Amino acid sequence: MSGWILALIATVYVACLFIAAWFGDYRGSAFRKRWQPLIYSLSLAVYCTSWTFFGAVGQASENLWSFLPIYLGPILVFVLFWKLLVKLITVSKQENITSIADFIASRHGRSHFMAIMVTLILVIGVLPYIALQLKAIVMGFGQLTHDSLGPDSLSREDLALAITLTLAVFVIMFGTRKLDATEHQNGIMTAIAFESLVKLSIFLLVGGWVSWMAMDHINLDDAFQRVTKETTVDWFGNILMPTVMAMTAILCLPRQFHVTVVENSSIEDFYKARWLFPAYLFLLALFVIPLALVGNQLLGSSIPGDAYLIELPKRMGNLPMAVLAFLGGVSAAISMVIVATLALTTMVSNEILMPLLLRRNKYSYRDSNDFYRFSGLLLTVRRTTIVVLLMMSWVVYRLLGDSGSLASIGQMSFSAVAQLAPVLLGSLYIRESNAKAAIGGVLAGSIVWFFCLVVPVFDNVSWLDSGILQDGLFGYEWLKPGNLFGLQMTETVTGATLVALSLNTLIYLCGCLYLRPGIDERRQARKFVDALLSGDGVFFDIAITVGELEQLASRFVSKNRVLGVIQSFESDSSNLLFDSLDSDKQADPKLVAAIERLLAGTLGASSARIVMKSLAHGNVGLEEVQAMVDEASEVFQFNRELLQGAIEHISMGVSVVDRDLQLVAWNQRYLELFDYPGDLIRVGRSIADVIRHNALNGLCGPGDVEQHINKRLSYMQNGTAHRSERRRPDGRVIQIQGNPMPGGGFVMTFTDITEFRQVEHALKEVNESLEQRVQERTKELSLLNVQLLGAKSQAEKANHLRSRFFAAVSHDLMQPMNAARLFTASMELEARGTVHEALAQNISNSLRSAEHLLTDLLDMSRIEAGKMAVNLRELPVMDVLEPLKSEFSLLSRENSLMFRVVSSNKWIKTDPVLLRRILQNFLTNAFRYVESTKLSGKVLVGCRFLSSQQLKIEVRDNGQGIPLKKQTLIFAEFERLSTAVNGLGLGLSIAKGMAEILGARISLSSSPGKGAVFSVVIPLAKRNVIDAARINHKVNNSDIGLKVLCIDDEPEIIKGMTNLLSRWGCQVHSAQGYQEAIHSLDEMVPDLLMVDYQIGGQINGVDLVERARAMLGYEIGAVLVTANQQDGLRQKCRELNISYLTKPVKPASMRAILNRYEAESKRVETS
Repeated sequence: MSGWILALIATVYVACLFIAAWFGDYRGSAFRKRWQPLIYSLSLAVYCTSWTFFGAVGQASENLWSFLPIYLGPILVFVLFWKLLVKLITVSKQENITSIADFIASRHGRSHFMAIMVTLILVIGVLPYIALQLKAIVMGFGQLTHDSLGPDSLSREDLALAITLTLAVFVIMFGTRKLDATEHQNGIMTAIAFESLVKLSIFLLVGGWVSWMAMDHINLDDAFQRVTKETTVDWFGNILMPTVMAMTAILCLPRQFHVTVVENSSIEDFYKARWLFPAYLFLLALFVIPLALVGNQLLGSSIPGDAYLIELPKRMGNLPMAVLAFLGGVSAAISMVIVATLALTTMVSNEILMPLLLRRNKYSYRDSNDFYRFSGLLLTVRRTTIVVLLMMSWVVYRLLGDSGSLASIGQMSFSAVAQLAPVLLGSLYIRESNAKAAIGGVLAGSIVWFFCLVVPVFDNVSWLDSGILQDGLFGYEWLKPGNLFGLQMTETVTGATLVALSLNTLIYLCGCLYLRPGIDERRQARKFVDALLSGDGVFFDIAITVGELEQLASRFVSKNRVLGVIQSFESDSSNLLFDSLDSDKQADPKLVAAIERLLAGTLGASSARIVMKSLAHGNVGLEEVQAMVDEASEVFQFNRELLQGAIEHISMGVSVVDRDLQLVAWNQRYLELFDYPGDLIRVGRSIADVIRHNALNGLCGPGDVEQHINKRLSYMQNGTAHRSERRRPDGRVIQIQGNPMPGGGFVMTFTDITEFRQVEHALKEVNESLEQRVQERTKELSLLNVQLLGAKSQAEKANHLRSRFFAAVSHDLMQPMNAARLFTASMELEARGTVHEALAQNISNSLRSAEHLLTDLLDMSRIEAGKMAVNLRELPVMDVLEPLKSEFSLLSRENSLMFRVVSSNKWIKTDPVLLRRILQNFLTNAFRYVESTKLSGKVLVGCRFLSSQQLKIEVRDNGQGIPLKKQTLIFAEFERLSTAVNGLGLGLSIAKGMAEILGARISLSSSPGKGAVFSVVIPLAKRNVIDAARINHKVNNSDIGLKVLCIDDEPEIIKGMTNLLSRWGCQVHSAQGYQEAIHSLDEMVPDLLMVDYQIGGQINGVDLVERARAMLGYEIGAVLVTANQQDGLRQKCRELNISYLTKPVKPASMRAILNRYEAESKRVETS
């Protein structure tokens, strides 16, 4: 037969599909309502692909009963496990599910990762199945045309490409016109139903004709008996496992989920399809065995079994019958490709591409333009996805080549989608199902499937190293695809499926047992697992007779209406419940649902559902149900009166119409706004009459009256929300807003916004006059901003000058202060035991006071500049309190005060230097004011354990106390409680600043005449494992035998340092500046360098120490004595092992450093 003629016939058939799809899209709702159950039932036959049409005969020709599972599996599901499908449909409708990936992800906390994983697995598993359809069409074309279209023949690959592009155009035209994936694709479903009729009719026609013609030449009974005796049936490998795979496929194949669940518009349609679809499968399987027997007898092994259906009529001389067989296969293949592509496109776009588009955040959705741009882009993405998926299927078709029969490729896809069955079933029946368990199980099963079934296919076409099949992965025998884990698979597909499903199920169930589901997963579990207990649209399977049901309903609804519902089921040929009204017969669930809807019209949906649930559980009698409903009716009436009272007391007019567009409720304000005649507004009045009255009185604006009526009725009929404004002839402005109600009906609100519009108009006039004033104000503000910028610049300049001033103070004032302290220390030693001792002590105290004042000023400057360094570490709190105890104990004795420090074994994490300064300021303040009271003063320091993480250190005194109005003021700079007390008033301000730097909290509690309590709260630390015992170091008053080189650029400081160190027994050498220091190091080798930071010139004290160590060849001890407080200097000295002393130097601190260096020197000499 000419290829061009066959192509023309196929093109005409595809055109018929276009017409059928167009017809389904544009026919009215009445047509769809009448034929929808049949269309839905036939669309389920998309399950029957070219594998079922051609491949079933091929399977039977090789093994007579091996074709049976592909029919038996779906029949078992629809006949025995139909409640599973009811639950699946119910949950999907409640959750607005669009695909199987959406279903599984939604059940498990709406896991995006799971949705992507399921989508990718289905794409990988279904693409070979789509390629199978292309292979079937090309095979049939080749059988009829001998692979030639004419002189300029097309290759098989080119033919497959042309078919692919044609199908892409069809799916794009009728499958991507709507954004909402849950909207029914009426056109495509009509085309699929048409194709289902075509392929069934053709199969029965060709099978019957071939069987009839063969009866003259072949005894089919004898052939059947002979084949059954010769055939050995592997019941597990050929029947049981393939049946299980077919049962999972009817649930998990994307196209089956789409037509069964997504495209379902009524549960009633499913109840009809429950019997129609198995009957369809039975008819389609009727002639499989006869065709296989005739093919084996007439054609034998010379022709593949998949081609028998076309080749047999051709060999018998009936070419038109062969062409019909080809069209039947084309119909089976095309329907599968269309729906599978549509389902995969929905998953890929919704679960992968759409989230990527949304993350770009390009569209704000604030106006309709953004929405239309986005919707246009989304439709483009879906259409592009369709083309890409079909082109990928064509690529897979080319890669597969001639490897594998139609049945083997189909079984491979069935095995892939079967990996979703445990999770799908667990989603509906296992409350503990969770995302981690589901992901683990599906991934494990899919990996085994890919390794055992996909790898061998590509191995055969030389894509992979053939050593994988022979030697196993990485050379391991137990990792061979046909011998995985040492399990020999005689039937590769069924064996691999069994291993994959077993591993999948085991991991999934273990995850459900040992992993806890999240909050969202538990919430979704209630919706999915309990769907049949509470979901709308699910009919109860109640053990109640027709008489009892009629008796119950008649108590709330007239008996005639109840009998009318029962009689409608009696007369419905598709719902024959009984031959006559048999009161003792069990009521059908659909009749129960109909009675529930009847009761809902009187009692309300919730009360009717309560009645039915009570009967379903069997724990409430009819009399109790009646009493319960009577009570519910009273509540319903009360709520109705309450609602009417509520709408009567709102300022806007309200009117409500039911689904039949009749007026059912309104309020008085509604009547006042429109001044209706007394007889116009009543319950049951058609809203069209009310609109006509308004239009005739000019309340709807200019235009034709009928146009106004039709426009407003269309809003209500279509459930379209709308908002508008109307200016009345009397000048009033009425805002009108309409909103649809769930289940039908419409609510209209009317608001008098006249006053609002008047105010709005006045505001517009004021706004226009404001423009000039705004310009004037803008000019004034611009001038003010310029002035503020100038003031800010001056303030910043003053702040910079102040920082420079304090930097100068920190060095220039500290230098003479340091020299004075050194001279005073020497004088104290010299005057010890003489009449001048008291004088020397007074001078030292005065210098110390001056030093404290200067230190306070410098600390205040560093706090304000944010340059106060913090060195946090963990230490015992007594390491801070002990030195304070020693320092202030002497002061307390001199001033006859009682001073006590309560010991604590707690460890803290803080900067000990800053914490000591805070407490020192608290103590100084306490001693100062306790002394001023001239009483028996007491000062106490103690620790209070607040929690496992905080410790409060308190300083208590019994001084004069602080008035409440001054308790905040005293923390300000230069503020003192009494002018009679010495000091600058900086101590508490500094303490507050240091506490803020530490992140600590200070507080004050005081009452006049009762003393004061200052406290600071600091974090606790864990006590170290090794707690070094405290050692009381006694001052070593013996001479220090160190040779010290003192380096400074100030002669007075060198002189004071030399005087003091000499009295301590040191051998002192001095150098003024860098050059003298280098010269001295050439002449002698000191034990210790005592260096100022600023020694003149470009070299500083730290640089000098590094150069001295380089000259001497070892790390000589060094002490940096400086008034420089720049950031990082102390840290740098710590890194270079240089001791650090700040000016003015405390002799005790200097003596302690010298003692340490002397001890180290002696230790080195003895070692």
